[in-house]
Amino acid sequence: MAEETARGAEQTRGGEGDRPLAGLRDRLPRPVRTALHAAVDAPRGLWPKSRAYRTLERLAGDDPQTYRDKIRYRLAWDRRPFLVTFADKVAMRDYVADRVGERHLPELYGVWDRAEDIDWGSLPEGMAIKAAHGSGGVIVRWDGAPRGRHLPAVASTALWTRHLVHPDDCDVDRATALLAYWLTLSYEHGPHRLPEWAYSQVPRRILAEELMLDPSRTTVAPDYKFLVFDGRVSHIAVIAERFSGERLALMTPDWEQLPVASHFGEMPEPPPPPTSLSDAIAMAETLGEGLDYVRVDLYDPGDRLVVGELTASPGGGLAEFEPAEYEALIGTYWTIPDEVRENRARILAARRR
Repeated sequence: MAEETARGAEQTRGGEGDRPLAGLRDRLPRPVRTALHAAVDAPRGLWPKSRAYRTLERLAGDDPQTYRDKIRYRLAWDRRPFLVTFADKVAMRDYVADRVGERHLPELYGVWDRAEDIDWGSLPEGMAIKAAHGSGGVIVRWDGAPRGRHLPAVASTALWTRHLVHPDDCDVDRATALLAYWLTLSYEHGPHRLPEWAYSQVPRRILAEELMLDPSRTTVAPDYKFLVFDGRVSHIAVIAERFSGERLALMTPDWEQLPVASHFGEMPEPPPPPTSLSDAIAMAETLGEGLDYVRVDLYDPGDRLVVGELTASPGGGLAEFEPAEYEALIGTYWTIPDEVRENRARILAARRR
Protein backbone atom coordinates (compact mmCIF):
# COMPACT_ATOMS: atom_id res chain seq x y z
CA MET A 1 0.00 0.00 0.00
CA ALA A 2 1.28 3.46 -0.79
CA GLU A 3 0.20 6.38 1.39
CA GLU A 4 -0.73 9.38 -0.72
CA THR A 5 0.56 11.86 1.80
CA ALA A 6 1.27 14.80 -0.45
CA ARG A 7 -1.85 14.30 -2.53
CA GLY A 8 -3.99 13.84 0.57
CA ALA A 9 -2.66 17.08 2.01
CA GLU A 10 -3.72 18.97 -1.12
CA GLN A 11 -7.06 17.23 -1.48
CA THR A 12 -8.36 17.81 2.04
CA ARG A 13 -7.57 21.48 2.46
CA GLY A 14 -10.38 24.01 2.56
CA GLY A 15 -10.87 27.25 0.69
CA GLU A 16 -9.85 30.76 1.59
CA GLY A 17 -11.15 31.94 4.93
CA ASP A 18 -10.83 28.45 6.44
CA ARG A 19 -7.31 28.99 7.77
CA PRO A 20 -4.82 31.71 8.63
CA LEU A 21 -2.68 33.13 5.83
CA ALA A 22 -5.05 31.73 3.18
CA GLY A 23 -4.83 34.98 1.22
CA LEU A 24 -1.24 34.18 0.31
CA ARG A 25 -2.30 31.02 -1.49
CA ASP A 26 -2.12 32.23 -5.05
CA ARG A 27 1.12 34.15 -4.59
CA LEU A 28 3.26 31.29 -3.28
CA PRO A 29 4.79 28.32 -5.13
CA ARG A 30 3.01 25.02 -4.45
CA PRO A 31 5.82 23.48 -2.30
CA VAL A 32 5.84 26.58 -0.11
CA ARG A 33 2.05 26.54 0.16
CA THR A 34 2.07 22.88 1.19
CA ALA A 35 4.66 23.42 3.92
CA LEU A 36 2.94 26.56 5.18
CA HIS A 37 -0.50 24.96 5.37
CA ALA A 38 0.93 21.94 7.20
CA ALA A 39 2.64 24.20 9.74
CA VAL A 40 -0.61 26.05 10.40
CA ASP A 41 -3.08 23.16 10.36
CA ALA A 42 -1.17 20.14 11.70
CA PRO A 43 -1.08 21.32 15.33
CA ARG A 44 -4.90 21.46 15.27
CA GLY A 45 -5.10 17.97 13.80
CA LEU A 46 -7.95 19.06 11.52
CA TRP A 47 -8.55 20.16 7.94
CA PRO A 48 -11.71 22.13 7.11
CA LYS A 49 -14.35 19.44 7.34
CA SER A 50 -16.91 20.47 4.73
CA ARG A 51 -14.30 20.65 1.98
CA ALA A 52 -12.81 17.34 3.13
CA TYR A 53 -16.14 15.53 2.76
CA ARG A 54 -16.82 17.03 -0.68
CA THR A 55 -13.35 15.96 -1.77
CA LEU A 56 -14.02 12.45 -0.47
CA GLU A 57 -17.27 12.26 -2.41
CA ARG A 58 -15.52 13.30 -5.60
CA LEU A 59 -12.76 10.72 -5.13
CA ALA A 60 -15.29 7.97 -4.36
CA GLY A 61 -16.79 8.27 -7.85
CA ASP A 62 -20.19 7.17 -9.10
CA ASP A 63 -19.42 3.50 -9.67
CA PRO A 64 -16.21 2.43 -7.89
CA GLN A 65 -14.47 -0.73 -9.04
CA THR A 66 -11.19 -1.08 -7.12
CA TYR A 67 -10.78 -2.05 -3.48
CA ARG A 68 -9.50 1.38 -2.49
CA ASP A 69 -12.25 3.23 -4.33
CA LYS A 70 -14.91 1.09 -2.69
CA ILE A 71 -13.43 1.96 0.71
CA ARG A 72 -13.77 5.63 -0.30
CA TYR A 73 -17.37 5.04 -1.39
CA ARG A 74 -18.12 3.53 2.02
CA LEU A 75 -16.52 6.49 3.79
CA ALA A 76 -18.52 8.95 1.69
CA TRP A 77 -21.98 7.35 1.71
CA ASP A 78 -22.27 4.43 4.14
CA ARG A 79 -23.87 5.29 7.52
CA ARG A 80 -24.84 1.85 8.82
CA PRO A 81 -24.53 1.42 12.61
CA PHE A 82 -22.02 -1.44 12.50
CA LEU A 83 -19.40 0.98 11.13
CA VAL A 84 -19.59 2.91 14.41
CA THR A 85 -19.40 -0.30 16.44
CA PHE A 86 -16.23 -1.37 14.64
CA ALA A 87 -14.63 2.08 14.97
CA ASP A 88 -15.12 1.92 18.75
CA LYS A 89 -12.49 -0.35 20.30
CA VAL A 90 -14.69 -0.84 23.39
CA ALA A 91 -18.02 -1.53 21.65
CA MET A 92 -16.29 -3.84 19.16
CA ARG A 93 -15.50 -6.20 22.02
CA ASP A 94 -19.20 -6.89 22.64
CA TYR A 95 -19.74 -7.73 18.96
CA VAL A 96 -16.84 -10.20 19.04
CA ALA A 97 -17.92 -11.77 22.35
CA ASP A 98 -21.45 -12.32 21.02
CA ARG A 99 -20.23 -14.00 17.81
CA VAL A 100 -17.17 -16.06 18.81
CA GLY A 101 -16.89 -15.77 22.59
CA GLU A 102 -15.09 -13.51 25.06
CA ARG A 103 -12.16 -15.95 25.19
CA HIS A 104 -11.07 -14.65 21.79
CA LEU A 105 -10.56 -11.09 23.04
CA PRO A 106 -7.51 -9.62 24.77
CA GLU A 107 -7.98 -9.47 28.53
CA LEU A 108 -9.38 -6.05 29.44
CA TYR A 109 -7.64 -4.22 32.30
CA GLY A 110 -9.71 -1.06 32.36
CA VAL A 111 -11.66 1.64 30.51
CA TRP A 112 -11.46 5.32 31.44
CA ASP A 113 -13.08 8.57 30.31
CA ARG A 114 -10.17 10.61 31.69
CA ALA A 115 -6.47 9.78 31.53
CA GLU A 116 -6.00 11.30 34.99
CA ASP A 117 -8.16 8.53 36.47
CA ILE A 118 -5.84 5.70 35.39
CA ASP A 119 -4.33 3.80 38.34
CA TRP A 120 -1.02 2.89 36.74
CA GLY A 121 0.10 0.89 39.77
CA SER A 122 -2.77 -1.58 39.29
CA LEU A 123 -1.86 -2.35 35.69
CA PRO A 124 0.54 -5.12 34.62
CA GLU A 125 3.96 -4.15 33.32
CA GLY A 126 3.18 -5.71 29.96
CA MET A 127 0.11 -4.20 28.32
CA ALA A 128 -1.26 -2.08 25.47
CA ILE A 129 -3.05 1.13 26.47
CA LYS A 130 -4.76 3.08 23.71
CA ALA A 131 -7.39 5.55 22.58
CA ALA A 132 -10.64 3.75 21.80
CA HIS A 133 -11.86 6.35 19.32
CA GLY A 134 -9.07 6.43 16.71
CA SER A 135 -6.44 4.53 14.79
CA GLY A 136 -2.97 4.54 16.31
CA GLY A 137 -2.86 6.36 19.61
CA VAL A 138 -1.34 3.42 21.49
CA ILE A 139 1.40 2.84 24.06
CA VAL A 140 2.78 -0.70 24.33
CA ARG A 141 4.65 -1.30 27.58
CA TRP A 142 6.75 -4.48 27.46
CA ASP A 143 9.91 -5.67 29.19
CA GLY A 144 11.19 -6.96 25.83
CA ALA A 145 11.25 -3.48 24.29
CA PRO A 146 14.67 -1.97 23.53
CA ARG A 147 15.95 0.21 26.35
CA GLY A 148 16.34 3.92 25.78
CA ARG A 149 13.07 4.56 23.96
CA HIS A 150 11.02 7.26 25.65
CA LEU A 151 7.58 8.80 25.25
CA PRO A 152 7.52 12.34 23.85
CA ALA A 153 8.02 15.12 26.37
CA VAL A 154 5.39 17.25 24.60
CA ALA A 155 2.22 15.29 23.98
CA SER A 156 0.98 17.45 21.11
CA THR A 157 3.96 16.38 18.98
CA ALA A 158 2.56 12.82 18.81
CA LEU A 159 -0.57 12.84 16.65
CA TRP A 160 -2.10 9.32 16.69
CA THR A 161 1.32 7.70 17.04
CA ARG A 162 2.34 4.24 18.28
CA HIS A 163 4.97 3.80 21.01
CA LEU A 164 6.80 0.68 22.24
CA VAL A 165 8.61 1.29 25.52
CA HIS A 166 10.28 -0.72 28.27
CA PRO A 167 8.50 -0.42 31.65
CA ASP A 168 11.59 1.29 33.13
CA ASP A 169 11.47 3.89 30.33
CA CYS A 170 7.70 4.47 30.49
CA ASP A 171 7.28 7.75 32.33
CA VAL A 172 3.78 7.72 33.82
CA ASP A 173 3.37 11.49 33.67
CA ARG A 174 4.30 11.53 29.99
CA ALA A 175 2.02 8.56 29.28
CA THR A 176 -0.88 10.26 31.04
CA ALA A 177 -0.30 13.51 29.16
CA LEU A 178 -0.16 11.64 25.85
CA LEU A 179 -3.40 9.76 26.50
CA ALA A 180 -5.09 12.97 27.68
CA TYR A 181 -4.01 14.68 24.47
CA TRP A 182 -5.49 11.91 22.32
CA LEU A 183 -8.78 12.31 24.20
CA THR A 184 -8.96 15.92 23.01
CA LEU A 185 -8.80 14.82 19.36
CA SER A 186 -11.42 13.60 16.91
CA TYR A 187 -10.28 10.98 14.44
CA GLU A 188 -13.09 11.89 12.06
CA HIS A 189 -10.72 13.97 9.95
CA GLY A 190 -7.18 15.25 10.17
CA PRO A 191 -4.10 16.31 8.23
CA HIS A 192 -3.24 14.23 5.17
CA ARG A 193 -6.34 12.02 5.61
CA LEU A 194 -9.80 11.68 4.14
CA PRO A 195 -12.67 12.08 6.65
CA GLU A 196 -14.14 9.00 8.35
CA TRP A 197 -17.68 9.66 9.59
CA ALA A 198 -17.92 6.64 11.90
CA TYR A 199 -15.29 8.03 14.27
CA SER A 200 -17.41 11.14 14.86
CA GLN A 201 -19.95 8.90 16.63
CA VAL A 202 -17.51 7.11 18.98
CA PRO A 203 -17.20 8.13 22.67
CA ARG A 204 -13.70 9.25 23.58
CA ARG A 205 -12.23 6.71 25.99
CA ILE A 206 -8.99 5.01 26.95
CA LEU A 207 -8.68 1.24 27.35
CA ALA A 208 -5.89 -1.02 28.53
CA GLU A 209 -5.63 -4.58 27.23
CA GLU A 210 -3.52 -7.70 27.33
CA LEU A 211 -0.32 -7.42 25.32
CA MET A 212 -0.24 -9.82 22.37
CA LEU A 213 3.14 -11.56 22.00
CA ASP A 214 4.00 -14.36 19.59
CA PRO A 215 4.14 -17.94 20.97
CA SER A 216 7.88 -17.64 21.66
CA ARG A 217 7.16 -14.57 23.86
CA THR A 218 10.16 -12.85 22.26
CA THR A 219 8.38 -10.35 20.00
CA VAL A 220 5.08 -8.59 19.52
CA ALA A 221 2.71 -10.95 17.70
CA PRO A 222 2.23 -10.37 13.96
CA ASP A 223 -1.13 -9.08 12.73
CA TYR A 224 -3.13 -11.47 10.55
CA LYS A 225 -5.61 -9.29 8.65
CA PHE A 226 -8.39 -11.28 6.97
CA LEU A 227 -10.28 -9.56 4.16
CA VAL A 228 -13.85 -10.87 4.46
CA PHE A 229 -16.42 -10.21 1.72
CA ASP A 230 -19.98 -11.50 2.17
CA GLY A 231 -18.75 -13.86 4.86
CA ARG A 232 -15.85 -15.33 2.86
CA VAL A 233 -12.12 -14.68 3.22
CA SER A 234 -10.50 -13.63 -0.05
CA HIS A 235 -6.98 -12.66 1.13
CA ILE A 236 -4.91 -12.36 4.29
CA ALA A 237 -2.46 -9.54 4.87
CA VAL A 238 0.26 -10.25 7.42
CA ILE A 239 2.13 -7.41 9.12
CA ALA A 240 5.17 -8.28 11.23
CA GLU A 241 7.71 -6.19 13.15
CA ARG A 242 5.09 -3.52 13.89
CA PHE A 243 7.47 -1.37 15.93
CA SER A 244 10.76 -2.03 14.15
CA GLY A 245 10.40 -1.63 10.40
CA GLU A 246 7.03 -3.07 9.46
CA ARG A 247 6.87 -5.75 6.77
CA LEU A 248 3.81 -6.97 4.88
CA ALA A 249 2.90 -10.06 2.92
CA LEU A 250 -0.37 -10.70 1.09
CA MET A 251 -1.46 -14.32 1.21
CA THR A 252 -4.23 -16.40 -0.34
CA PRO A 253 -6.48 -18.54 1.91
CA ASP A 254 -4.29 -21.49 0.83
CA TRP A 255 -1.29 -19.57 2.20
CA GLU A 256 0.41 -18.73 -1.06
CA GLN A 257 2.27 -15.42 -1.08
CA LEU A 258 1.31 -12.95 -3.81
CA PRO A 259 3.81 -10.58 -5.46
CA VAL A 260 2.28 -7.45 -3.93
CA ALA A 261 4.15 -4.32 -2.83
CA SER A 262 3.08 -1.82 -0.21
CA HIS A 263 4.36 1.13 1.79
CA PHE A 264 5.52 -1.47 4.32
CA GLY A 265 8.71 -3.36 3.64
CA GLU A 266 8.16 -6.63 1.82
CA MET A 267 8.71 -10.05 3.36
CA PRO A 268 11.30 -11.97 1.33
CA GLU A 269 9.70 -15.30 2.29
CA PRO A 270 6.18 -16.31 3.25
CA PRO A 271 5.48 -15.72 6.95
CA PRO A 272 4.30 -18.63 9.08
CA PRO A 273 0.52 -19.02 9.18
CA PRO A 274 -1.50 -19.04 12.41
CA THR A 275 -1.26 -22.26 14.38
CA SER A 276 -4.58 -23.31 12.87
CA LEU A 277 -5.18 -21.46 9.62
CA SER A 278 -8.53 -23.19 9.08
CA ASP A 279 -9.78 -22.10 12.51
CA ALA A 280 -8.59 -18.54 11.89
CA ILE A 281 -10.42 -18.39 8.55
CA ALA A 282 -13.57 -19.84 10.13
CA MET A 283 -13.46 -17.25 12.91
CA ALA A 284 -12.95 -14.38 10.50
CA GLU A 285 -15.84 -15.58 8.35
CA THR A 286 -18.11 -15.88 11.38
CA LEU A 287 -17.31 -12.29 12.34
CA GLY A 288 -17.93 -11.11 8.77
CA GLU A 289 -21.14 -13.07 8.21
CA GLY A 290 -23.93 -10.85 6.93
CA LEU A 291 -21.61 -7.96 6.02
CA ASP A 292 -20.52 -6.89 2.56
CA TYR A 293 -16.98 -6.27 3.83
CA VAL A 294 -14.92 -6.16 7.01
CA ARG A 295 -11.23 -6.72 7.73
CA VAL A 296 -10.79 -9.00 10.74
CA ASP A 297 -7.46 -8.53 12.53
CA LEU A 298 -6.33 -11.60 14.49
CA TYR A 299 -3.36 -12.46 16.70
CA ASP A 300 -2.04 -15.92 17.50
CA PRO A 301 -0.27 -15.80 20.89
CA GLY A 302 -0.15 -19.59 20.97
CA ASP A 303 -2.93 -20.51 23.40
CA ARG A 304 -5.88 -19.17 21.37
CA LEU A 305 -6.80 -16.91 18.47
CA VAL A 306 -7.42 -13.32 19.56
CA VAL A 307 -9.37 -10.60 17.74
CA GLY A 308 -7.49 -7.32 17.81
CA GLU A 309 -9.77 -5.13 15.71
CA LEU A 310 -12.57 -5.14 13.17
CA THR A 311 -11.70 -2.61 10.50
CA ALA A 312 -14.30 -1.23 8.11
CA SER A 313 -12.13 1.22 6.13
CA PRO A 314 -8.49 0.07 6.03
CA GLY A 315 -6.00 2.78 5.20
CA GLY A 316 -8.71 5.43 5.36
CA GLY A 317 -9.11 5.26 1.59
CA LEU A 318 -5.55 6.42 0.94
CA ALA A 319 -3.61 3.15 0.91
CA GLU A 320 -3.46 0.71 -1.96
CA PHE A 321 -1.90 -2.54 -3.07
CA GLU A 322 0.56 -2.54 -5.95
CA PRO A 323 0.54 -3.51 -8.78
CA ALA A 324 -2.84 -2.03 -9.63
CA GLU A 325 -4.20 -5.35 -10.84
CA TYR A 326 -4.51 -6.48 -7.22
CA GLU A 327 -6.56 -3.41 -6.31
CA ALA A 328 -8.87 -4.33 -9.17
CA LEU A 329 -8.91 -8.03 -8.27
CA ILE A 330 -9.77 -7.49 -4.61
CA GLY A 331 -12.41 -4.97 -5.63
CA THR A 332 -14.28 -7.68 -7.55
CA TYR A 333 -15.06 -9.50 -4.30
CA TRP A 334 -16.88 -6.49 -2.83
CA THR A 335 -20.50 -5.85 -3.82
CA ILE A 336 -21.70 -2.52 -2.47
CA PRO A 337 -25.18 -2.99 -0.96
CA ASP A 338 -28.15 -1.31 -2.62
CA GLU A 339 -28.97 0.52 0.61
CA VAL A 340 -25.64 2.36 0.48
CA ARG A 341 -26.17 3.40 -3.14
CA GLU A 342 -29.72 4.47 -2.27
CA ASN A 343 -28.44 6.55 0.65
CA ARG A 344 -26.07 8.33 -1.73
CA ALA A 345 -28.95 9.03 -4.12
CA ARG A 346 -31.11 10.45 -1.31
CA ILE A 347 -28.38 12.77 -0.09
CA LEU A 348 -27.61 14.08 -3.56
CA ALA A 349 -31.29 14.56 -4.36
CA ALA A 350 -31.81 16.53 -1.15
CA ARG A 351 -28.95 18.85 -2.08
CA ARG A 352 -30.51 19.61 -5.44
CA ARG A 353 -33.81 20.65 -3.89
